[in-house]
Amino acid sequence: MKARRLQMIPILAALALTAEAARSQEVIAPGHVTPNAPLPNYVYDVLNADFAVPVGDPLIKTKFNLFAGARGDSSGIRTTPMMRELKVDNYRGSVRLAGGRGRFGPGIVSGTADDIEYDFTSEDAFVKLLESHDIQLLMTFSGTPEMLQYPAGPNVSETQPWPSSGGRSGPPNDLKKWQEIIRTVVKHYDDVGMPFQAYEVWNEPDGTYQFFTGTEADYEQIYKATVEAIREVKPDAVVAGPTADHHMLWNMSFIDFVHQNHLPLDQYTFHEYGSGEIAARQADRAASSLNRYPEFNTTTLSLDEYHDGICCNWCENDIRNHYDGASEMLHDFAILLSKPELTSLSWAWWMDTRKPDDSPGCMGLLDYEGHPKAVYNAWKAYAMMPVDRRQVTVQGPVEGIASTDGHTAGLLMWNRSGYDQRVDIHLKDLPFQGGTARLYRIDKDHASFVDGGTANLEVNETYPVTQRNWAYLDYRLPKHSTLFIEVDDGSGISEETPVRVGHVIRLNRYYPARGRTASWSDFDRRTWIARLGMQNERTADERLGVLADQLPDTLDVAVEVVGTPRKLDTNSLLAMRVDYRVGRAYTKAVLFHGGVYDAARQDTNPWGLKEDLDQVVEVPDLSKFQVPLRRYAPARWNGTVHLSFYLRDTGPDTQAKFTVRGAK
Repeated sequence: MKARRLQMIPILAALALTAEAARSQEVIAPGHVTPNAPLPNYVYDVLNADFAVPVGDPLIKTKFNLFAGARGDSSGIRTTPMMRELKVDNYRGSVRLAGGRGRFGPGIVSGTADDIEYDFTSEDAFVKLLESHDIQLLMTFSGTPEMLQYPAGPNVSETQPWPSSGGRSGPPNDLKKWQEIIRTVVKHYDDVGMPFQAYEVWNEPDGTYQFFTGTEADYEQIYKATVEAIREVKPDAVVAGPTADHHMLWNMSFIDFVHQNHLPLDQYTFHEYGSGEIAARQADRAASSLNRYPEFNTTTLSLDEYHDGICCNWCENDIRNHYDGASEMLHDFAILLSKPELTSLSWAWWMDTRKPDDSPGCMGLLDYEGHPKAVYNAWKAYAMMPVDRRQVTVQGPVEGIASTDGHTAGLLMWNRSGYDQRVDIHLKDLPFQGGTARLYRIDKDHASFVDGGTANLEVNETYPVTQRNWAYLDYRLPKHSTLFIEVDDGSGISEETPVRVGHVIRLNRYYPARGRTASWSDFDRRTWIARLGMQNERTADERLGVLADQLPDTLDVAVEVVGTPRKLDTNSLLAMRVDYRVGRAYTKAVLFHGGVYDAARQDTNPWGLKEDLDQVVEVPDLSKFQVPLRRYAPARWNGTVHLSFYLRDTGPDTQAKFTVRGAK
């Protein structure tokens, strides 16, 4: 009898744990409907966010960025810090080589072809302002300086008052002089310590005469001359083009030209104004062209001018100005998160560029005076969420995403339908038991300045959380509105707190199955965290690289694994690699792994690194190990290394998160 009782103890303990897990703290939402309410109130949605179930497509912050609209006056300067609240990585702008085009003002280049003069004063001020908020510039070279212009032809028409040829939008009449200007500008910003994240050649050359009046052959020569000049000054510079407009008229021929002339193309850039579904289609069109040539497997896609309003009623008083624009934006964010080959999109615009008496509104996240619109607040809510995504299941038409970092859990949900939705919301398996839940609303009365509500995203309700399961029941989610629920343990700890490990020179990515795989990878230069996931693929090749210097002698690396990575074939790999650069050559390569590795693997480097490994180190505990950079360094090492992160052929739903820090 005593032995039987002892056997019962583990069973009773397990039942107690199960009962504890099943317990749920319930909160009835304000406006609760009584049971005898009319029939429509019995129809309700159910949303479950399970924080114990990881899913792919992490809620990365590096993907969603900005384009134009930040003015040089007091409003533009005053609002620039608000970009940091969105955690944007880069801002697409233009260091104006040429003057003209109305509000854009004078350029930095003047004088004559024989005596070119430069004035960087105004441009430097804005670039430094962005740098002070750790926002990098995706810089566009567009517009021919006056001394290199062909004469402007007649205007296209009365309704399209831009020249049909020549002028600022025409090709330079002297590409050697053009290259001289490009080299000078690139060197200036490199010398003052403000290199750009990417250097882009022109703007919509394949579109209307508004931005380019030359031929396709003219643009091809401009691209060739420009990237050669950039790389002459900065061999590691990220170069981009063709900045295609939504027609993508040169989608195939431009890639053919780059391939035939052995030119670099780090980012394929293009534009689209419309829904997330249309933007995804455009990404597929770009991918189909790149996929024809293996050398473009390292080329990323950048939708560097995007808006989810239907083109081209630029400044109409439509949903983009109102609270219902928030749910549309988040719907599109969710779609584009599932396109891993699309590494960046730049929202057009940051601020409205017209005064209220000119138009009821425009396309900015902020109005002309710098007040945040609902779309800004929706983006801010997304930025407040942790990166690592968790499972959301929905019964009903509402949509949502959830994430956690162990100290904060977030659920962002929205209602795109034209009806109010009654919904029961369940947060399951929170990573902590004690904490606080805060609810933020975006609707006609909250966080929507244009609609007469509050301007800022504010806490509308607060509740203590005492259980790992928490429910918010019988909530009426208004049509086209958004709800953000944030729960934290009060520790203040966040994985997204910026850290300084080293200086990132550039990122490298690899897409051998672009558009044909759901697997993904990302590196955040601010947090020094690399994330890679197989998604539902059994075999896939995910890798990314970071070229960096100014690193400590030893790195601490923590690897958090989801699922059970397995060695399915000789190429299966979960590892980190260090390639040492001496001068311009890579002279030594060391691989660190935790067991998912085969010495017989056949692989090639997509980034021109050292082909053969010099050392392979199996670490006893992949979850926490050190990389002694200085100890393994070759002779005459100059401090520059390329760090590569690998997850290949490890089985469905496996993930790896590498957190890199300087050793203490």
